[in-house]
Amino acid sequence: MLGTPLSVPPPQDPIGRAIVNMFGGGPPPASDNPSELRGSAGSPHKVTGTARVIRSLDDADRIQPGDILVAEFAR
Repeated sequence: MLGTPLSVPPPQDPIGRAIVNMFGGGPPPASDNPSELRGSAGSPHKVTGTARVIRSLDDADRIQPGDILVAEFAR
């Protein structure tokens, strides 16, 4: 997830809490390093590489082996 976190209270229902636990409670704080991009990961690992922002399937051919896919995610 990229951007400003929503100011929404945490869910009170068990399913909502499970989803927050799975995907995180929001984006991490912004970095002081302008070359560092932070967001919510699709897997629990840390990697370093070239981030490719893909806004549609029309851009998918830009992805190269070893790239980190950055895509929009609507909640």
